[in-house]
Amino acid sequence: MKKTLSLTLAFALSLSLLTVPAGATGGGTAYASTQAVLVDGKAVTFQAYALKDANGNDTNYVKLRDVAQVLNGTAVQFEVGWDGSVNIETGKSYTSNGSEMKTPFSGNRAYSPATAPTNINGSPAALEAIVLLDDNGGAYTYYKLRDLGTALGFHVDWTAEKGIFIETGSSQAPVPTPEPTPEPAPVTVPENEIGRMLKNPNYYVGQYVDKMPAKIFNIPQGGMYLQVNAGPDEVNTYITLNAQTNLAEDDYVLISGTVIGPYSYKTISNQTHTVANIRASSVELTTKAAVDAAKQAQTLATHGVTINLPSTPITVQEHDWNDKLVATYQITAIDVKQEYYEYSNEVTVTLSFTGECTGRYTNTDTNCEVIWTLTDDEGYKIDSGSAYSPILSAGDKFRNVEALIFDLEPGQTYNLDIGTSIK
Repeated sequence: MKKTLSLTLAFALSLSLLTVPAGATGGGTAYASTQAVLVDGKAVTFQAYALKDANGNDTNYVKLRDVAQVLNGTAVQFEVGWDGSVNIETGKSYTSNGSEMKTPFSGNRAYSPATAPTNINGSPAALEAIVLLDDNGGAYTYYKLRDLGTALGFHVDWTAEKGIFIETGSSQAPVPTPEPTPEPAPVTVPENEIGRMLKNPNYYVGQYVDKMPAKIFNIPQGGMYLQVNAGPDEVNTYITLNAQTNLAEDDYVLISGTVIGPYSYKTISNQTHTVANIRASSVELTTKAAVDAAKQAQTLATHGVTINLPSTPITVQEHDWNDKLVATYQITAIDVKQEYYEYSNEVTVTLSFTGECTGRYTNTDTNCEVIWTLTDDEGYKIDSGSAYSPILSAGDKFRNVEALIFDLEPGQTYNLDIGTSIK
């Protein structure tokens, strides 16, 4: 079974000069609305949602990124980020992501109280917020504008002449909303580099991970903690996940997404861990067997050996003790399988031979003896041995005739030679 989930991040804030809506702490219905606001004397129309208070009065809410875009370039500009919490940094220019001044909803929407924390310049901020979900399950958090103005240093007020207005104390007008520019195509992190990316969270910021196998071990609000076998060590990572899912702990998944930097969390023993944070574009269920195979392939990419094989087919002659030709065989294929053992830092190789008996010159059927020799890249003999087929007549074929080679050194190159004449 496969499930692909589109995962979005968005932040918003409420525009309210009235009392707190009745039921805002317990959820209810938000009503589609629009709201004109004078920002340093310039009219800006926000796509808004309204809640009703106990007296039936409307309180309007708009997206945080819309306000951040409108105030960009003023004395009270601020940046918005997300890592499981909404993070606001004052004095920094806002980075547009193309979602500004667009309504992600149509019609009335259900809302619920926001539970993700909000930080301003790294410190917790006591800002009341609600959450609305789009049709794909993406969560959008909305805040009260007057509270935000108090916290960030801009003035929010209302008069009969002006209506709702914001004063930033800037001499310049707000920066107009630019046309969104497409983001450059992400660069895929190579599979054998995933270990470095996970252990050095800043190393691959902005680059893309495609179908990274992992096991879920915790699903806090706003994300997932994952365990990934990246080489000999089990390492962890975190993905931003702002949507409802049917995934559960101990599920095996394939993650695709962009690395957005480090994520720090504390364990139950109060130790702080910093891991790579990935903004996931898809999460696909898979099987443990498939994940284990992917882990083994990933491990061998950095800890395997290289076996240079002779060209096939290879003709092997069998002679008796009087040097009389008894039979001929042909080795048509050689398959190599490897397994890395972390505890001993060694590689075991399984050679599997396929072939046939191409000639029989006595009345007695025998088995084909495949004599092999392994040397290192400097020509030193490392190991040798024989593999035996079943009893063969002329024309009989064989396969899966195996030879095991133990204790090879990871990362090394070896040469395999097959003997062409036996007695």
